[in-house]
This record gives sequence, C-alpha cells and structure tokens, in this order.
Amino acid sequence: MNNSFSKLLSIVIATVIVLSTFTTAFAVDNEEEVSTTETTVTTTTEPVTESSDPTEPTKPTINYSGVAGENLRYYFNRNNGTLHISGIGTTMKNYSKKDLPPWHSFASNVKAVYVNKATNLTNIGSYMCADMINLQNIYYSKKLKSIGKCAFLNTKKLTALTLNQNISRINVDAFKGSKTPLIKVMNPSLSINFGGYTIPKTTKIQCYGTNTPIYKYARVNGNNVILMISSITLNTKEVVCKEKTTTVKANFNPSIATNKKVQWFTTNKNIATVDSKGKVKVKKKGTCYVYCKSTDGSNKTSNKMKIIVTSFQLYQYIFTNNNCYKERTAIDPKGIVVHSTGENAPYLRTYVPAWNVPKPGGREVCVHAFLGKNSKGKLEVWQVLPFEMACWGVGGGPKGSYNYNPGYIQFECCEDSKYNRTYFNQVYDEATDFCAYLCLRYSLPYTKVTSHAGACAEGYGSAHGDIDHWLKIYGKNMNDFRNTVKKKIYKIDKNPDLKSGTKHKKIKAKSDMYVWSKDIVDEYGNSSKKLQKISKGREVTFLRDNFNGWSYVQISNKKGYVQNNLTNLAYGSKYVKKKVNYKGTYLYTKPCGNKYKVKFLSYNTRVQLVSTINKGKKKGYSYVCYKNKYYYVKTNTLY
Repeated sequence: MNNSFSKLLSIVIATVIVLSTFTTAFAVDNEEEVSTTETTVTTTTEPVTESSDPTEPTKPTINYSGVAGENLRYYFNRNNGTLHISGIGTTMKNYSKKDLPPWHSFASNVKAVYVNKATNLTNIGSYMCADMINLQNIYYSKKLKSIGKCAFLNTKKLTALTLNQNISRINVDAFKGSKTPLIKVMNPSLSINFGGYTIPKTTKIQCYGTNTPIYKYARVNGNNVILMISSITLNTKEVVCKEKTTTVKANFNPSIATNKKVQWFTTNKNIATVDSKGKVKVKKKGTCYVYCKSTDGSNKTSNKMKIIVTSFQLYQYIFTNNNCYKERTAIDPKGIVVHSTGENAPYLRTYVPAWNVPKPGGREVCVHAFLGKNSKGKLEVWQVLPFEMACWGVGGGPKGSYNYNPGYIQFECCEDSKYNRTYFNQVYDEATDFCAYLCLRYSLPYTKVTSHAGACAEGYGSAHGDIDHWLKIYGKNMNDFRNTVKKKIYKIDKNPDLKSGTKHKKIKAKSDMYVWSKDIVDEYGNSSKKLQKISKGREVTFLRDNFNGWSYVQISNKKGYVQNNLTNLAYGSKYVKKKVNYKGTYLYTKPCGNKYKVKFLSYNTRVQLVSTINKGKKKGYSYVCYKNKYYYVKTNTLY
C-alpha cells in the first residue's frame, strides 16, 4: 500500500512540474506579442479561410482603440486606414505639440476620419489630424461648431473639406502646412477672417450651393486671411432724367469680401459725375459710362455701366385708389401708345389727381401718365401708374388688347382747342422726348410707338381716332412722330440697344416651385404636367401675366406657367377671390367624399379660386387656395 501511495505522489509532483513549465513558456510568448505603445490592443478573429499551408494560422484584424475625450473613444482599422470617433461626448480634447493625440504614432497610415453621426461632438480638437500626410477624407457630425489649432497640420493629401453651416470658428493655424486646394463653405455668413488663421495662398473657397469658387486666391495678412474680391458687376445701363440723381449699386463676388471699398470713375464728367459712394449726378443730355475698381489689392475692375441722360423730366403721383392700380396686373412693356384727351382741357389738374378714384367719371379707365400744363402753364409729364403694371387705356380689338397682351405703356396728351399751334408744338416736342426716354429705358424700337387709332387699326384697340386727328390738323402723322422719336434717341445715344426689342425681365422663385404645362395644378380632370422644378432663388424669364394668378415664363428651352404668389413678380395678378355662401363649406384634401374633409369654412370666408373641374367624375369641385394651402371645395358653395 505504501508503495502504491509513493508512486501516486511521484505522478502528481511530475504533473505539477510540467504544468508550471508550460505556464511560464506561455507567459513569455505572450509578453513578446504586447505592443510597446500606450495604446490598448484588442483582437478579433476573422472567419478562417482555406490556405495552401494548413498549419499557418489566419492573421487577425488589429484595431487600435482608446480614449479621445470625455465619453469619446476612437479606434483605427489598419485594413482600410480609417480612424473612427464615437461616443456621447460633446468635446474632444485639444492636444498640443508636447501632448499629441494617441493615434499620432500611426497618423501617416490614416486615410480617412469618420466622426459617428450619432455623436454630439462639437469640435475638431487641436492637432487632431496633425501629420496625417495620407488623409484624403474626413466625415463629421453636422453638430460640429469649431476647428482647433493645427487641426489639419501637414495634411498634404486632403483634397477638399466641407465646412458645415454650424461652424462658427476656425482657430489659428488650422491648416498650417496643408495643401487643401478647396474648402467648401456651407455657411455663407461664415467669415474666413474670424479668429485669424493661416491657410495656403492657393486655397480656394467655395460657397455652398454653387459650383464656382467665391474667390480665387486667399491673401494671407499675418495670421489673417483676407477675402479678396473676385469680380464686381454693375447693371448694364441706367436712364436718368435731367436734374435727377441715381446711385449705382456694385455687386461683389464673394458677397462676404473683407474690403468692399471701391474707387468710382466716369468717362465724361461733362455729362455725369459720380462720387465715392456711387451716387451719379447728371449735368446734361448725352451718354457716358461709369465703372469702379477694387481697393483691396485684387485689382478688379467692374464692367462699364451706360448712363443715358435725357433732357426729359418725369414727375410722379401714383393713383393708388384707382381700380386699375388695385388690380395690379404685371406687364413686360412691348411698346408705347400715345393718346390725346379729345377735350379742351390743357391743364393737368383736370386729370391729376382727379382720376385717383376707383372709377373716374364712372368708367373703368386709367393710363400710365398725363402730359399737360401745370398751374403756371409749363408743360410737365406726370406718371400715375407704374410702367410695369397694366393700364386700362386702349380697350380691345379682334386680336387682343395693348392693355395686357402684349402690354404697352400708354399716356394721354391734354388737348386744347386744337387750333393753338404753339401749344401743339410744345406737346409734340415733350411727347416725343417722353417716348425717346421710354424707348431707351425699356430697349423698345421706335417702330413700336403707336397711337390709339393705330392700335385700333392693328387689331389691339377700340375704335378711336386719337392722337392722329390732332396731328393731321398740323400736317403730321404717326410716321413723322416716330421719326422724330428716332432722331432724339440717336442724338442721346449713338448706339442704343433697340434692335432686339424688349428684353424680357427676370423673376425669382420665392420658394421651390414647378413650371406647369397649363395654368392649373390640380390632378383631377385636367392634364397639366410638371415641366421642371425651380428651386428657391432661381430666375426664370417672365413672358406675360395670365391674369388669373399665373404667369407664362421660360426657363432654358421650356415654356410654361408658374404661380405668381410663389415669385417676386411685382404687380402680378392674383387668383380670383371667392366667398363661401350662406350654407358654409368643407375643405377637402381630395375631391372624393367625406373621408377627406379637413376643415369647415363659415359664411363669407374668403378663398382664392385656382381652377374648376368641369369634366370627369370629379366634376363639381373647385381647387382653391386658403391661407397659402391648397384644397378642394364644392363649386356650388362659392359665390
């Protein structure tokens, strides 16, 4: 028995010795695998794949990870060179030259940085991406507000960086030593000169929403980057009446340029002068040009703006009480109609301000201007409606009306007894001056000047004989009148822009909208289609007002209709106003029965009628606008 016990004890002791030796060897082998860096090592086993040598183990993917700030962690994937930042923290630690980030030891291997979208991180800490010489992309949270000092130090391969709209500060030397050729600024009000920092002189800044740099080269002034002016643009021309002044506005690119001071010049001081603020003061009839130059060192010169000075003088008294003004229908002037009053009333007081009532003499009538004597007997022209608003002056004919489509500017010449040659000559001279002014202002060919009688003969006016009957008394006609206008135009401006006729004006979208194939937008019983989406702020060419709350426009090679209330069109027509009858009515999201009811409107509630469905199964409903939203109502509930 003792022998058996001794043998058993010997076996136990031998086993303990073997196990002790194995444990020591494993500890030594494991110690050799530990990295000398302070970074923690974690290993994950990838799925085993077949190998030509089954004895060779599969190598695991190694991710370096650690703390990046309070409640923030990072890990680095060596397979694809991506550094990830995640966690619920809001602030990353700001590092320094002596205290570099823990990933700095492998910074040259980083190709992309990802800040988890779910994180609340608001800053890129100082030296965060320092010496990441192979960094090409960085993706961060939209909550980011600031970029720390030397955050992108020596990031030589970073080709582009987008600064989101919440970023309000970039610290000193954020891009020192980098070669970032493009920085997109998503916040247009973000000044590149705040805080002061140095970026390469070749850095281009690009404004969010555009494809062109807002300035070509940043100029470094100490630690500050000056926003240089890239270009200056002025309007192409301005027509100014005698004894008047106008202020020329310069448009700068970028709009947030650091120094917008410019020096103004005129090509002929005898015709007009311009002061340091762009205020133009005219001296005599003729044409000259004004332009300006930048003073920020960019050496940019604006285009030359033509200043056309006429000997004509215009006074203004707008008839806001006249029903024509209240209709507020926009036109793009295509010509001029000359009227005469047909009564012995040469003084302006007979019409101005007497016609500033809803219905002058019980008639729906109004023109754009009156020409006649003031209280002292001097001839004057008084504008009573905006020239880009339709007037009620010429009536209509078989082809349409020069009141609307096409819209003409119209004015009345106050007649006397018709047998005073001196007065006639004065009116003739002033009227032709006025027409020359309008032609130059709106680029109208002199051939587009006609009379009420001419409008009737052309099929765009009612049966009247003015002003031809008065011209005939003194041996003149409208051809003589037009030739006089022509001579006055070319005496003022030797190269007038009249060949192409009226240049259509541009209008902008106040919000996102569509160009439609018809001037209706409901999808029931009508075939109107969306032709093109127009984003907010984009311009379209205004062709005409359709007089029902819609306008006919052109964009690129497409023509269609847009809603006036979605554009900045001045004096655009409104939808037809309707009221709910005594029974009241419901608003429907679809003309399909009671389950689509959303709101009850009581008696006399106002809505704007967009269109009425006159065919199909949905007949009997109307499409209306109520508080800027669109609904359907039963047509028989409106009046």
